[in-house]
Amino acid sequence: MGKLFKNITTFGSLSGYLATGRILIIKAYRLISFSIPIVLILIFLHAKKQELFDKRIDFLMLFAAGIWGFAVSTRVLSIAAGGIVGLYALLKQGKFVVFPLFIYTLIASLISSITWPLIWIYGIKGYTDALLLNSDFPWFSKVLFDGNLYNSTELPASYLPKLMMLQFTEPFVILVLTGFATSIYLLLKGKVEKVKLILIYAWFFIPVLYIIFGHPPIYSNFRPLFFIIPPLFIVAGFALEKISSKVNNNFLILPLVLILCVPGLNSITQIHPYEYFYYNSFTGGVEGAHGLYTLDYWTISYKGAMEFVNENISPGSKIMVWKDNLAGKYYSENAFYFKAHTEVLEKDYSKYDYMIIPTRYKNNDPYFSELPIVFSVDVDNISLMLVLKIP
Repeated sequence: MGKLFKNITTFGSLSGYLATGRILIIKAYRLISFSIPIVLILIFLHAKKQELFDKRIDFLMLFAAGIWGFAVSTRVLSIAAGGIVGLYALLKQGKFVVFPLFIYTLIASLISSITWPLIWIYGIKGYTDALLLNSDFPWFSKVLFDGNLYNSTELPASYLPKLMMLQFTEPFVILVLTGFATSIYLLLKGKVEKVKLILIYAWFFIPVLYIIFGHPPIYSNFRPLFFIIPPLFIVAGFALEKISSKVNNNFLILPLVLILCVPGLNSITQIHPYEYFYYNSFTGGVEGAHGLYTLDYWTISYKGAMEFVNENISPGSKIMVWKDNLAGKYYSENAFYFKAHTEVLEKDYSKYDYMIIPTRYKNNDPYFSELPIVFSVDVDNISLMLVLKIP
């Protein structure tokens, strides 16, 4: 028996037994995860045939559960999306939807487990760990806002509302503000479903109030909070619908919509491919936001810098890049030697030929601030990334 265990393990030792055991457990978990949905579908078909669900559970609900589960495996905060669905169902139909919601949650959990490799290894603990990590994600860099640098957990209360006012197009901001007033008016007149409107408001205001008063770490403008944008489009729809109802000529609606899209379309043509840090005219566009708010926080301007390097710098040159060298390697078309400046001692800087650095970090090191600029990646008259020549 001992020889048998020795043959099925890697090391013929306790650590080998444990490693093999973990592998077998993971394989069994995968098999169970993939087989349970099939079993549930068969049970569902049987129960449907026997009319046990009284038309409360159908394939559309199962499809919605699958979408929810996949969303959770993509971003753990999507758990709240199913919570909104469940709360709406309970408020509308009460105890009659408890069992369908149980099936809905069960299917979503299984789909999430199948499509999320983290759960294959850590099980339920993976859910809780991911939820805790994402709700308080550690971010130690400073955040630029209104021309001042703040810790990510000490941002002023105006941070999120102000950035949303500045980073959406002007017509959209006006439609949202008008839409809030319009929706409240329709609610008071009994022309909109109360439960739906409350949930839309909760979807937006609960996270916003948590951000303002809870001070979780926020960075990269409001990129981690994109999930609160959809209710704003719904609210803007109230205003747009009210406006369209006042237009007697249907042929005028299309030109009206096109006019509302002009600022966004104009910015796309002006700052492409950097639309992700768009700023509207309330702050003077990208040029007006420079030095006040974060611009190229993903440093995608590395690509523009590397296009210059590939065409104008001799292969074999030694290039330092700010923070990490992955961006340089990714876009490199020649045999360059890349090194992150954090991996190079200051006394060895002069051994390199060039430095690629975002403009906002150029003055962080006196050595780089004095180097001549050979190329600059610009958008809207603002430099984002520099290629510096090291003497």
